[in-house]
Amino acid sequence: MSDMANQEYLLKDQYRDATNFTLRVETLQRMGVMQGSWYRWIFDHIQIPEQSRVLELGCGPGFLWRENLDRVPQSWEVTLSDFSPGMLEAARHNLEKGGEHFAYQVIDAQAIPYEAGHFDAVIANAMLYHVPNLAQAFSEVRRVLKPGGNFYATTIGDRAIAELGTIMQQVGYGTWLGSPFGFSIENGGQQLEHWFTHVTLDRLEKQLLINERESLLGLVRSGMSKQEQQDATKLHAAQEAVERLLQQDQELTITMDFGIFVASN
Repeated sequence: MSDMANQEYLLKDQYRDATNFTLRVETLQRMGVMQGSWYRWIFDHIQIPEQSRVLELGCGPGFLWRENLDRVPQSWEVTLSDFSPGMLEAARHNLEKGGEHFAYQVIDAQAIPYEAGHFDAVIANAMLYHVPNLAQAFSEVRRVLKPGGNFYATTIGDRAIAELGTIMQQVGYGTWLGSPFGFSIENGGQQLEHWFTHVTLDRLEKQLLINERESLLGLVRSGMSKQEQQDATKLHAAQEAVERLLQQDQELTITMDFGIFVASN
């Protein structure tokens, strides 16, 4: 699938709304991705002054902010953006009690519609591997950041991407990660160093054991198209494939290697 075709699929199907994303997050949480909240861990690394303008690219359903509402200063002006209007609507709903300092805007990370030096911080949480032209996106992020501002970018490791992809292929479906390895823990730092002077990485690794039907089926369903999910025959075939895979290997594992890059000039 070409980058443009993949973007079209993500916008009009996989991420048309928050259903698949939410199912995936809930499934990974049930599998014990980490003790506590993944979103709290990310926020632990975000150091932003009072009276700041903050942009999140690819905010999805706004889970990062929903899980950290108690930590968001009222003095921040936070713009949540996504290229999917359906995702933005879910974020607005999830943060309806979050106060007036949240704004919502459809934005393509490759063309950010703000003047240079507008934001004190930009966040891209587990979304850069969906962007076709990463160099253009990084150029835009650097442009809209104030001097000394930070870019926070999270992703996962190559091994996790490969293991997820293998499992999905074994049950007859592709992975949802877009261009595999496009922006991972292993290659993200090198890419960011072309655009930013200071780049650091903090990572957290956890071995996930998939040994029960509902967890694996949840991952599979979250990677299916809307049409496939509504097709009883397709769903039954997916269920059968999951059963066969669990019978063949009772200890499927995914090495969830999370990381957050902090980049600045």
